[in-house]
Amino acid sequence: MIKTRKDREESVKAALANGALEGMKPSPEFRALLNRYIAGEISLDDAIEYTKAEFQRKQNIENTIGEGLKVLKQLGL
Repeated sequence: MIKTRKDREESVKAALANGALEGMKPSPEFRALLNRYIAGEISLDDAIEYTKAEFQRKQNIENTIGEGLKVLKQLGL
């Protein structure tokens, strides 16, 4: 468990650097979430759960759009 702000900040910095090496660029919303974690406003578990929920929400939106496009295609539109 990371207890100090400095430790949380260093962990986030290292994680972002690793992600950058893989070509990942965090969204402004994700950076804001990380800043809340660094500040100690939320726990790491809370940040992870929020991230999972947001990913699922976005997947559901994409699936809904995909289904809507299939219907439009079937209707010849």
